[in-house]
Amino acid sequence: MDFTQSLSDWAKDKPLSILQLDPADRAVLKIADERDAIQKKTFTKWLNKHLKKHWRYLETYACFHVCYSCQACCAPRVNHHVEDLFEDLRDGNNLISLLEVLSGELLSREKGRMRFHQLQNIQIALEFLRDRNIKLVNIRPDDIVDGNPKLTLGLIWTIILHFQKKTWLVSRRLKVLHACNCLIDKDNKYL
Repeated sequence: MDFTQSLSDWAKDKPLSILQLDPADRAVLKIADERDAIQKKTFTKWLNKHLKKHWRYLETYACFHVCYSCQACCAPRVNHHVEDLFEDLRDGNNLISLLEVLSGELLSREKGRMRFHQLQNIQIALEFLRDRNIKLVNIRPDDIVDGNPKLTLGLIWTIILHFQKKTWLVSRRLKVLHACNCLIDKDNKYL
Protein backbone atom coordinates (compact mmCIF):
# COMPACT_ATOMS: atom_id res chain seq x y z
CA MET A 1 0.00 0.00 0.00
CA ASP A 2 1.30 3.43 -0.95
CA PHE A 3 1.00 5.58 2.17
CA THR A 4 1.45 8.83 0.27
CA GLN A 5 -1.59 8.43 -1.97
CA SER A 6 -4.37 10.96 -1.62
CA LEU A 7 -7.72 10.22 -0.07
CA SER A 8 -9.44 10.42 -3.47
CA ASP A 9 -6.95 7.96 -5.00
CA TRP A 10 -7.44 5.59 -2.07
CA ALA A 11 -11.24 5.74 -2.43
CA LYS A 12 -11.25 4.90 -6.18
CA ASP A 13 -11.38 1.12 -5.74
CA LYS A 14 -13.68 1.18 -2.71
CA PRO A 15 -17.37 0.22 -2.75
CA LEU A 16 -20.09 2.84 -3.13
CA SER A 17 -20.95 2.67 0.57
CA ILE A 18 -17.51 4.04 1.46
CA LEU A 19 -17.68 6.70 -1.21
CA GLN A 20 -20.93 7.97 0.30
CA LEU A 21 -19.23 8.64 3.65
CA ASP A 22 -18.10 12.14 4.46
CA PRO A 23 -14.39 12.88 3.90
CA ALA A 24 -13.53 12.68 7.62
CA ASP A 25 -14.92 9.14 7.88
CA ARG A 26 -13.11 8.13 4.71
CA ALA A 27 -9.86 9.53 6.16
CA VAL A 28 -10.34 7.38 9.28
CA LEU A 29 -10.86 4.29 7.11
CA LYS A 30 -7.77 5.12 5.07
CA ILE A 31 -5.68 5.39 8.25
CA ALA A 32 -7.09 2.06 9.47
CA ASP A 33 -6.14 0.44 6.15
CA GLU A 34 -2.62 1.87 6.43
CA ARG A 35 -2.31 0.58 10.01
CA ASP A 36 -3.43 -2.90 8.92
CA ALA A 37 -0.91 -2.87 6.08
CA ILE A 38 1.90 -1.90 8.48
CA GLN A 39 0.87 -4.62 10.94
CA LYS A 40 0.71 -7.18 8.15
CA LYS A 41 4.20 -6.28 6.96
CA THR A 42 5.65 -6.23 10.49
CA PHE A 43 4.03 -9.50 11.54
CA THR A 44 5.15 -11.16 8.30
CA LYS A 45 8.76 -10.18 9.00
CA TRP A 46 8.51 -11.44 12.59
CA LEU A 47 7.01 -14.73 11.42
CA ASN A 48 9.68 -15.27 8.76
CA LYS A 49 12.43 -14.52 11.30
CA HIS A 50 11.20 -17.40 13.41
CA LEU A 51 10.25 -19.74 10.55
CA LYS A 52 13.86 -19.61 9.31
CA LYS A 53 14.78 -21.60 12.41
CA HIS A 54 12.34 -24.40 11.66
CA TRP A 55 14.40 -26.83 9.57
CA ARG A 56 17.35 -26.75 11.96
CA TYR A 57 14.88 -27.36 14.74
CA LEU A 58 13.40 -30.43 13.03
CA GLU A 59 16.83 -31.89 12.31
CA THR A 60 17.31 -32.39 16.05
CA TYR A 61 14.51 -34.95 16.06
CA ALA A 62 15.22 -38.54 15.07
CA CYS A 63 12.89 -40.40 12.75
CA PHE A 64 10.28 -42.48 14.50
CA HIS A 65 10.43 -45.21 11.87
CA VAL A 66 13.13 -46.95 9.85
CA CYS A 67 14.09 -44.90 6.83
CA TYR A 68 16.67 -45.41 4.12
CA SER A 69 17.98 -41.89 3.79
CA CYS A 70 19.56 -39.29 6.02
CA GLN A 71 17.04 -36.64 5.02
CA ALA A 72 14.36 -35.39 7.35
CA CYS A 73 11.81 -37.84 6.00
CA CYS A 74 9.42 -37.28 8.86
CA ALA A 75 9.43 -33.54 8.43
CA PRO A 76 6.35 -32.16 6.74
CA ARG A 77 6.94 -30.69 3.33
CA VAL A 78 5.85 -27.11 3.80
CA ASN A 79 7.14 -23.77 2.66
CA HIS A 80 8.61 -22.07 5.71
CA HIS A 81 8.41 -18.58 4.28
CA VAL A 82 5.44 -16.26 4.34
CA GLU A 83 4.87 -13.83 1.49
CA ASP A 84 1.23 -12.94 2.16
CA LEU A 85 0.29 -13.34 5.81
CA PHE A 86 -3.40 -13.91 5.14
CA GLU A 87 -2.85 -16.46 2.37
CA ASP A 88 0.15 -18.37 3.66
CA LEU A 89 -1.37 -19.16 7.06
CA ARG A 90 -4.62 -20.51 5.62
CA ASP A 91 -3.54 -24.17 5.42
CA GLY A 92 -2.22 -24.12 9.00
CA ASN A 93 1.20 -25.58 8.18
CA ASN A 94 3.16 -22.37 8.67
CA LEU A 95 1.20 -21.61 11.82
CA ILE A 96 2.01 -25.04 13.27
CA SER A 97 5.67 -24.64 12.24
CA LEU A 98 5.81 -21.27 13.99
CA LEU A 99 4.39 -22.76 17.18
CA GLU A 100 6.88 -25.63 16.98
CA VAL A 101 9.79 -23.20 16.78
CA LEU A 102 8.48 -20.94 19.55
CA SER A 103 7.53 -23.73 21.94
CA GLY A 104 10.23 -26.29 21.21
CA GLU A 105 7.56 -28.98 20.84
CA LEU A 106 6.67 -31.11 17.84
CA LEU A 107 3.00 -30.87 16.86
CA SER A 108 0.95 -33.21 14.70
CA ARG A 109 -0.55 -31.95 11.46
CA GLU A 110 -2.83 -33.05 8.66
CA LYS A 111 -1.03 -33.68 5.38
CA GLY A 112 -3.83 -33.16 2.88
CA ARG A 113 -4.68 -30.02 0.92
CA MET A 114 -8.45 -30.03 1.23
CA ARG A 115 -10.37 -27.49 3.33
CA PHE A 116 -10.99 -30.17 5.96
CA HIS A 117 -7.24 -30.67 6.42
CA GLN A 118 -6.67 -26.92 6.61
CA LEU A 119 -9.37 -26.56 9.28
CA GLN A 120 -7.84 -29.43 11.25
CA ASN A 121 -4.37 -27.85 11.15
CA ILE A 122 -5.70 -24.52 12.36
CA GLN A 123 -7.69 -26.33 15.06
CA ILE A 124 -4.50 -28.09 16.22
CA ALA A 125 -2.73 -24.72 16.49
CA LEU A 126 -5.63 -23.05 18.32
CA GLU A 127 -5.98 -25.95 20.77
CA PHE A 128 -2.22 -25.84 21.41
CA LEU A 129 -2.56 -22.16 22.34
CA ARG A 130 -5.66 -22.71 24.48
CA ASP A 131 -3.92 -25.57 26.32
CA ARG A 132 -1.31 -23.01 27.38
CA ASN A 133 -4.01 -20.67 28.71
CA ILE A 134 -3.59 -18.19 25.87
CA LYS A 135 -6.88 -16.36 25.40
CA LEU A 136 -8.24 -16.44 21.88
CA VAL A 137 -11.36 -14.35 21.66
CA ASN A 138 -13.70 -15.14 18.75
CA ILE A 139 -11.03 -16.79 16.60
CA ARG A 140 -12.29 -19.93 14.90
CA PRO A 141 -10.42 -22.16 12.44
CA ASP A 142 -12.65 -21.14 9.53
CA ASP A 143 -11.76 -17.46 10.11
CA ILE A 144 -8.07 -18.18 9.50
CA VAL A 145 -8.72 -20.63 6.64
CA ASP A 146 -10.91 -18.00 4.98
CA GLY A 147 -8.09 -15.46 5.35
CA ASN A 148 -9.95 -13.00 7.61
CA PRO A 149 -7.42 -10.13 7.94
CA LYS A 150 -8.49 -8.75 11.33
CA LEU A 151 -8.65 -12.12 13.05
CA THR A 152 -5.40 -13.33 11.47
CA LEU A 153 -3.63 -10.18 12.67
CA GLY A 154 -5.20 -10.65 16.10
CA LEU A 155 -4.03 -14.26 16.29
CA ILE A 156 -0.45 -13.41 15.34
CA TRP A 157 -0.42 -10.47 17.79
CA THR A 158 -1.59 -12.80 20.57
CA ILE A 159 1.18 -15.27 19.72
CA ILE A 160 3.77 -12.48 19.63
CA LEU A 161 2.67 -11.14 23.01
CA HIS A 162 2.75 -14.55 24.67
CA PHE A 163 6.02 -15.86 23.31
CA GLN A 164 7.96 -12.57 23.33
CA LYS A 165 6.95 -12.06 26.97
CA LYS A 166 8.07 -15.60 27.76
CA THR A 167 11.38 -15.01 25.95
CA TRP A 168 11.87 -11.72 27.79
CA LEU A 169 11.21 -13.34 31.19
CA VAL A 170 13.69 -16.17 30.49
CA SER A 171 16.27 -13.65 29.32
CA ARG A 172 15.70 -11.51 32.41
CA ARG A 173 16.08 -14.53 34.73
CA LEU A 174 19.32 -15.52 33.01
CA LYS A 175 20.70 -12.01 33.50
CA VAL A 176 19.80 -12.08 37.20
CA LEU A 177 21.40 -15.52 37.61
CA HIS A 178 24.50 -14.32 35.80
CA ALA A 179 24.72 -11.28 38.08
CA CYS A 180 24.33 -13.50 41.16
CA ASN A 181 27.03 -15.87 39.90
CA CYS A 182 29.36 -12.93 39.32
CA LEU A 183 28.81 -11.76 42.88
CA ILE A 184 29.40 -15.25 44.25
CA ASP A 185 32.57 -15.65 42.17
CA LYS A 186 33.74 -12.23 43.31
CA ASP A 187 33.11 -13.16 46.96
CA ASN A 188 34.86 -16.52 46.59
CA LYS A 189 37.99 -14.85 45.18
CA TYR A 190 38.48 -12.93 48.37
CA LEU A 191 38.17 -15.97 50.66
